[in-house]
Amino acid sequence: LLVLPLVSFVAVGAVAPEFHLDRYEYTAGEGFVPCSPAARGPREPGVTHLAAFYLRFAGGLLVGQPGRSRDSADRPLTRLLVARGLPSAGILAVALLCSVAGAGLGVSLGMSRRRRRRRWLDGPLALLGCVAEGAPLPFVAMIAFVAVVRLAPRGGVLESEAAMILWAGLALALGDAVLTGVFREARDETRRVQTRPFALAARLRGESALSVLLPNLLPLIGS
Repeated sequence: LLVLPLVSFVAVGAVAPEFHLDRYEYTAGEGFVPCSPAARGPREPGVTHLAAFYLRFAGGLLVGQPGRSRDSADRPLTRLLVARGLPSAGILAVALLCSVAGAGLGVSLGMSRRRRRRRWLDGPLALLGCVAEGAPLPFVAMIAFVAVVRLAPRGGVLESEAAMILWAGLALALGDAVLTGVFREARDETRRVQTRPFALAARLRGESALSVLLPNLLPLIGS
């Protein structure tokens, strides 16, 4: 957590153009804050200077002195990072909810005794399944973006910030066979566990199938 970011910071700072530490000054009780660069012009920071800058910043961050960024000099860096991270957290929450719903649907279908399907559906369902499981995340995200741009009314609800988080979360869940994989594994594991001796014995004792299956399914589906 400390060494790898330090090495990355020093490596990038040693080769990146216009990576000037003189644009920040250390203020007691606040940390590094933006300032006007020196009149003599920027100077190339050395490896020691870069490492000392990062270690001092990391120490200030640990004691509640994160400093401020040039991108948002009116608020602490932690507030800026929280504001930037909330959309990503929302996208992840949508994707997780979709996965949980897919697992629940898989368990429900796995417990259903109606397993016969119509033959004319086998071909289309198999084709849709291959297409859904073969779509990588960048492709799904591109399709979602094109659909929103082409179909959503300009400036409407479907183009709001909340809607964009929803579309991105759905793309994250559908890409790379995440949702379909969770659904299929939950369904197949439910059917498999129902044939185990302990499940059959519980059924003979009159216990509900869900109360017996759920404790054994949760670790498998969770993984």
